[in-house]
Amino acid sequence: MEDALKTDKRGGTELGSHFCMNANQELQALEQDPQIVVSVEFLGRGLCQACIGDITHGYREIGKLNSFDAAVEWLQEKARQNYPESRYVQQLPQLQR
Repeated sequence: MEDALKTDKRGGTELGSHFCMNANQELQALEQDPQIVVSVEFLGRGLCQACIGDITHGYREIGKLNSFDAAVEWLQEKARQNYPESRYVQQLPQLQR
């Protein structure tokens, strides 16, 4: 099991949100994908606004979530749905795609 928790080349965990997600590392991995543009903004009182899109079209979806971790998980979900061919999604384990 120890090998399964190693950090991948992008900085995110190999198991993403399903096991021991480090939200900061996953956000960095999303930010490093050239096909995806993401941001997380802190709104106060624990609320965050997450945005995902691409360079050509700008932000396509915006979500307001109750925590930073929830915002990153939302971004992961939207990346899988909207950008299945992206480098980030292709590097996720098969179970998470």
